[in-house]
Amino acid sequence: MKRIARQNRILVVLVVALVVAAVLALSFSDAGVAYAGSYGGKDYSTLWYANSLDIATAKAVIATWNLDELKKNPVVIACIDTGINASSTGGHEIFDGVLTKDSNGNLLGWNSYTAVYEGPTAVMDVSDESNLGDNSFHGTKVAGVMAMLIKELGLQDCIKIYTIKANTPGKNSFKLNSIINAIERASGEAVGASVINLSLAIQGSGDGEEWRTNQTFQKAIKDAAKSAVVVAAANNNSKDSATSTPYYPAAHEGVLGVMALASNGTSLHSTSNYGGAYDIVAPGEDIYTATTVVGSVNNYKTFGGTSAASPFVSVAAALLKLRYIQEGKLKVENGVQTPSGVKFETMLANLDSARVEKGSYSFRTLDLGKVLTQDFSNTQYDYVNPSEITLEGDGIYGSGEYSQAYYQRADEIVPINFSATLLPLGKVDPNLEASVEWRVKEIKENDEDDDDENSELDINVKLEKTYGAVWGHGLEFAFRAPHGGDWVVTAVLRTENNTLSVYQRVHVEYLPYYSGNVRVTTIDHASDFVDDAPSTATIYANQWIKFSLTGIEYVDQTVGIRWYVNGEEVKNANGETYINNILYFLPKKAGTYVISAQYGNRGEIVGEYTFTLVVKPTMANPEYISMVCVGGVLVIAAAVVIPLVLRKRKLAAKSADEKKEEPQDENQDESSLKE
Repeated sequence: MKRIARQNRILVVLVVALVVAAVLALSFSDAGVAYAGSYGGKDYSTLWYANSLDIATAKAVIATWNLDELKKNPVVIACIDTGINASSTGGHEIFDGVLTKDSNGNLLGWNSYTAVYEGPTAVMDVSDESNLGDNSFHGTKVAGVMAMLIKELGLQDCIKIYTIKANTPGKNSFKLNSIINAIERASGEAVGASVINLSLAIQGSGDGEEWRTNQTFQKAIKDAAKSAVVVAAANNNSKDSATSTPYYPAAHEGVLGVMALASNGTSLHSTSNYGGAYDIVAPGEDIYTATTVVGSVNNYKTFGGTSAASPFVSVAAALLKLRYIQEGKLKVENGVQTPSGVKFETMLANLDSARVEKGSYSFRTLDLGKVLTQDFSNTQYDYVNPSEITLEGDGIYGSGEYSQAYYQRADEIVPINFSATLLPLGKVDPNLEASVEWRVKEIKENDEDDDDENSELDINVKLEKTYGAVWGHGLEFAFRAPHGGDWVVTAVLRTENNTLSVYQRVHVEYLPYYSGNVRVTTIDHASDFVDDAPSTATIYANQWIKFSLTGIEYVDQTVGIRWYVNGEEVKNANGETYINNILYFLPKKAGTYVISAQYGNRGEIVGEYTFTLVVKPTMANPEYISMVCVGGVLVIAAAVVIPLVLRKRKLAAKSADEKKEEPQDENQDESSLKE
């Protein structure tokens, strides 16, 4: 009996040990990485695109990351759509833990339509309406694709979704101004999204032409692409962008245009638009996601098209940024992110992944494993030759004849910050960016175009004659006008086949001249206010002194200044009137000199605004007296020392002669004779 009892105790101990081991094993495993999640009763691993996206490799890489560190600053995806079925206290279960919230747990979001058309004081409702065309809940489905993939990768603490409701109320359509506001909100400091998803599109002709041509829209995209990857759907009309007008915003520069992959994983979805205007293919058929029907908030169903494909690419972009953060390769200096959003876009568009063919096209497919493992430093990018260079600056335009020029006053000159962009955005070799030259030329009234006369000049000389001297290189440049006048700032890129350029005029308005603002003073006080600048000085004869006018830097210096000393006009060496902004004066003798001036053809500066110069004799100059004293001492010293030296030399010579006359010692030994 004792043996049986002992065996039972051993068995119990073994069972307990096994249970403890199992618990420990589970505690050290990452459930979000090792196992497929279940959503609405369906495992993610059973979805056809889990293999196409290579979820397994992505999970294996993520398992090596320091998620505790990454979740301190989550990457944000802005979903610009019809809203989502979620709130702070309820909504679809798929969004639990994935949406952006404030410190009190309140849902963060934005309604761009309301902000534009009703004002920012209106309620920012972001709920997905149920009356959007047969209960479409488009935004919920799009965000659901992202949320499900984020959770499947175990990254709900590291990637967050910020929802922006942009549709026209009660409609499944969008106004351009609402989308512009949404992009600006997403990329601005308030949200700071790293990815912007736009599962919407319109053909850039007819009613949609402004989506193709609107400069404000293009600027919003380009500004966003400095730090965010902008992803957009190519739409579902089976159209080739080469033979029909492309769809926007997917076809815009700086946007990653997404086509839809069929469920067979080897061809485009039959309805997907395609062509050179777009960039990448992602799963877009039978995509399992969240939806909502009357009476329930936790429903799931499938939907397809490029709207379903875009959110996969948006999550991939977020993964790529997380990878660079994890590897310590993401840098932000002076507000500039490296790599930029458009650089991340270029990486995604050049994945070394499987391809699908359509006619003469060969398109790359999305592969999350490649996103997290590919060595992009050795990737062969499909760069193209730059077709255009554009320029932006933060100057302020004038009015009237200066409506196309940045306008400043000469007394308020500040640097103007310029930036250049090479197009197609993100598709030009970035090594060319450093080759952009910033040239500056001052435009004068008598300048003439003499290109024909100088057709044989060296290219560098021709460039300087045309655009001015080089003041800087690269995509960024700060210009500060040295004085008033008209300037042209030009960004120039020279390639083997072409020279691209774009310019901006800068006008710096000289102030009107009036004598109350002008005083003759010494040049080192020319920048002083008229009441602060000295009007008298005392020097000694044969000392140089330089004069100018207060405020001279703010008036037109090409007008010229005539100078007068004691009322007599100053002449140059040739006897002609001396006209210069600076008077170099060398008084030869003591006395009082009144310096006055005349600006252009205006009256002479007289009275309290002249300069009185008192000149003392050279002999009274302390420096001169010191020099005389030193010279006197030297003379006296010389008078004493020189005779002594001469006397000493004379005595030495006499002594030497006497020694020569003494007889030789007859007893001198042989050795001393040898010496």
